[in-house]
Amino acid sequence: MRQGGALFSFFFAAETRALAAWTAALAAYNVLNVWLFTVYGAETSIARVYDKLPRLWKSAFGQYFLSVNSLEGWLATQFFTFLPVLAGAYLVLLAVSLFVTDEETRAIVCLLTQPVRRPSIWAAKAAAGVACLLVLLGVNLVATLFASAVFAPGAAPVRTILLSYGMSAIFLLFLGALFAAVAVGLRTQKAALASGLGLLVLLFLLNMVLSGLELPLWVRELNPFHFHDCSRLVVKQSLPEGGILYWSMGAALLAAAGMTGFSFKQRS
Repeated sequence: MRQGGALFSFFFAAETRALAAWTAALAAYNVLNVWLFTVYGAETSIARVYDKLPRLWKSAFGQYFLSVNSLEGWLATQFFTFLPVLAGAYLVLLAVSLFVTDEETRAIVCLLTQPVRRPSIWAAKAAAGVACLLVLLGVNLVATLFASAVFAPGAAPVRTILLSYGMSAIFLLFLGALFAAVAVGLRTQKAALASGLGLLVLLFLLNMVLSGLELPLWVRELNPFHFHDCSRLVVKQSLPEGGILYWSMGAALLAAAGMTGFSFKQRS
């Protein structure tokens, strides 16, 4: 237990600088969006612009196209919908840093000379990654609530904000497990970075396209982005049960695959 805690602390400490930069940037973007609502949120002309957007672009915002004249609608279209893409880009870099950098620099060899099991190393790296994600989301949750209270007092949809961050946390855990599994299977940082970012953008854009087509529901549900529908959450005030099951089971399977691949990779 003590050894696992030391490994976790080591890997988490190595990521704190990048975590601080990404957290600060995302929080600043988040606060800016809330402030912009006080400037443009009441403008009917802005709402008309959104109403005239092409159907394909509207599909990026989910099943319902919300009015930007409310704070929850503004946040759903301006921030919550794109949070997985922004935070997902960070998770790609995090997965590369945790699971590929040591391999490429051969620093892992020094660690393996110590009496530590390979699955323990993977678990410590994965725990550090989860901790980084929770810090990122926790700070941004506080930033959203604080900015809403300051710039739009009395209008903050606290329940919607909490549900949105809860949904994003589970979805991002799935994405993190996916990018970690991809990174474990590759040997260079460039290959892992390109593959992870390419997969992230592909899944997001594919969801936009499929949402605008008359395809069977099960086809659209194959894409994990399909369930991250912030507009549905705002309207129905509930988490997507199918999405929670998909992301949870998927994260568990991907984590198992990543641990297996990591252990095999170290032996080869």
